[in-house]
Amino acid sequence: ETRYMKNFLKDFDVLYMSGGNTYWFLKKVQEADCADVIRDFVDSGKIYISTSAGTILAGPDVYPTRNLEKLSKVPELKDFKGLGLVNFIIMPHWGDQDFEERYKRTIDAYYNDYPILLLSNQMYVMVEEDKFEIIKV
Repeated sequence: ETRYMKNFLKDFDVLYMSGGNTYWFLKKVQEADCADVIRDFVDSGKIYISTSAGTILAGPDVYPTRNLEKLSKVPELKDFKGLGLVNFIIMPHWGDQDFEERYKRTIDAYYNDYPILLLSNQMYVMVEEDKFEIIKV
């Protein structure tokens, strides 16, 4: 599957990863063994665009977002390593009432391995080289 995905992506300049359950999404990346293919895609100068779960997956670790959705739906994960495209954890939907209590539990928990960026639905983070900028639309 890795070879297939690498061959498939060679004709594209942009990869869009959508939302959903982060842990289900991570499981599919693990099953396809395609994390390196995605990293190589981005490292070659191509663009990764994502929303919600796809944004969380871009970070080095998805475990800090465990209060946002049901981890129990995907008990067979190998680990919680994200794609590592950025060196911070992105938490989307900041300010959305549906996520408020879950965010509080996550933020209150002690977790300092990586910086956490809280992004509202009207914000995105643009990363170029070693710099990033949070943009409000």
